Amino acid sequence: MRIVIADDESLVRISLASMIAEMEGAWELAGEATNGAELLELIRQEKPDVVLVDIRMPLLNGLQAMEKGSLISPHTYWIIVSGYSDFSYVQEALKRGAVDYLLKPVSPQDLEEALIKSSQEKQKRQLLLGKRFENELVSLVHGLTDVHMLPDDSLILHVRFQIVMIYTDGSHCDAGKMVGRSPCLEQLRRSMDAYSASGVYGVFVLMPMGGAAFITAWNQADHCRSNTLVQQLLTNLKEAVHQDGNNRIAITAIFSEECENCNVLLERLDELQAWGPLRAVNGINCCSSAAEYAKLSSKEGIEELAALLLRLNQCYKEKDYMTYAKTVIDWERWTHKHEARLSILKSAICDFIDVGLDCKLDRAHSFAQWKDGLSRHGEQLLSSGEGIGCSLVDMSIAYIEQKYMQDISITQVAQELNVTPNYLSTLFRKKTGTTFIKYVTHIRMLKSKELLALPNAQVQKVSEQMGYLSTRHFTKLFKEHTGCYPSDYRKQLMQQEMQMKEQI
Repeated sequence: MRIVIADDESLVRISLASMIAEMEGAWELAGEATNGAELLELIRQEKPDVVLVDIRMPLLNGLQAMEKGSLISPHTYWIIVSGYSDFSYVQEALKRGAVDYLLKPVSPQDLEEALIKSSQEKQKRQLLLGKRFENELVSLVHGLTDVHMLPDDSLILHVRFQIVMIYTDGSHCDAGKMVGRSPCLEQLRRSMDAYSASGVYGVFVLMPMGGAAFITAWNQADHCRSNTLVQQLLTNLKEAVHQDGNNRIAITAIFSEECENCNVLLERLDELQAWGPLRAVNGINCCSSAAEYAKLSSKEGIEELAALLLRLNQCYKEKDYMTYAKTVIDWERWTHKHEARLSILKSAICDFIDVGLDCKLDRAHSFAQWKDGLSRHGEQLLSSGEGIGCSLVDMSIAYIEQKYMQDISITQVAQELNVTPNYLSTLFRKKTGTTFIKYVTHIRMLKSKELLALPNAQVQKVSEQMGYLSTRHFTKLFKEHTGCYPSDYRKQLMQQEMQMKEQI
C-alpha cells in the first residue's frame, strides 16, 4: 500500500512517517505534501493507495483537496488526520468518502487500524472490479457483446492487453482440459488478486477452437509502472509453462505483442487461434512469440502439415482407426511432395508425435520409415480390445460438443464416421440411454445456461449461438429443460450476484 502524507506541520509529517516505518505490513511512503496544491500534484504523479490529510492546510484545505484528488485518482482512499473534533468536519469528511477520521495526536494503534481498514476496503473493491473485468472480457471474446455496446465506464475500454495462448498436448490425457487443472497455472491464478490491487488484471479464457488465452491488461494512464508488473506476471507464466511440461504432457505458449484496444485484442486472438496448430511443427513444451508463428505460417504447405499432425493425434486418442489410417496416407503424400524442406522441422515433428501419439520415431530414419512406424502404431488400435462401437459413440459425442451450435443431424454425423444412420442411432441410444436429438438439446441447454450467466447476455443472441433461428422455440426448449424461461433464469442469477455483493 503506497501512502502520501499531507500536513503543513513538519513535526506531524515526521511523526506519521515514523509510525508507518515501524509498522509490520506492506506500507510504503510515496511522498509528503505541505499544502493542498502539492498534494494534488503528488496524487497526479503517484496515484497512491492512501492519503493521510490534514483538514487545515494552505492553498486548499483537506476537504477541498479530497474532492479534487478523488477525480484525479478515484481509487485512492482518504484518512483525515485533524486537530478539530467538530462533528460537522467529521460528517463532511465521511460524506465525501473518507475511510476514517483521526484526531491529533494520533496513536500508532489508531493509525495502523485505519490503514488496515483502508487495505481491507481496497481488497473488497478489487475483487469486485476483477470479477467485473473478467465478465466483460469473457463476454466480448465469446461474442456475446460488441465493443460499441460497452458502456463508457467499462473497465476493458481503457486498458492495454497482451495475450498468451496456451495449448496442452498428450496422448494420455484430455489435453484440452489440462490447462484448467495445471497446478502451476492454478497458483498463478491465485496470485491475480495481488496484481489486480496494482491495476493489472489477468484472465484465463477457454477458447472455442481449443486451448486457453491468458489475457493480461493494465491501465493506459499508468503504463510504465503497470507494464513492469505485467512483464513480471508473464515471466511467472513462462516458468509455470516450463514446470508443468514433461515427457507425457506438453504445454506450449504463444506470446502476442501488446494490443492497444479491444478491437486489436480480438484480431490478435483470431490470429493466435489460427496459428495454434503450427505448434506441431514449430516445437512444443516451449514459449514462442507470435512473430515466429506468423513467419512460419507464410511458408507453403506448413498449415496443411500441422493440420495432418493434429488429426493424427486426435484420431489416436479417439481410437478412430479408419480416419487414422487415411490420415497416415495423406501424411505420406505430403512428405513425399515437400521432403526437401522438411529436414529443419523433423525434430519438432518427432517430439509432437512422441507426446501426442506416444509413438517414438527415430530422427535418423527417412519419412518413408516414419510412415511405416505410424502405420504399425495405429494397428494397435485394432488389437487393443477396445470396442469400435463405443469408439463411434464417443466420436459422435465429441462431434456434438464441437459443433452443437450448428444445425447437425445423426445422418450428418454418420456420414462423417462412414456408418449408416440407423446403425449409429441404435448404438448411440444403447450407450447413452437417450436419442441423438435429445442429447444435442441437452448439450445446448447446458451451454445456454453458461452463456446466460455472463453479463450483457441477450436471450436472442444466445438462441442464435445455440443454432436456433426461432427465439420462441429456444425459449420453449429451455423451459422444458430447466423449468423456467431464459429471462427468469438471468434474473435469478442477477439476484444471486447482488446478494453476494451485499455480503462482500
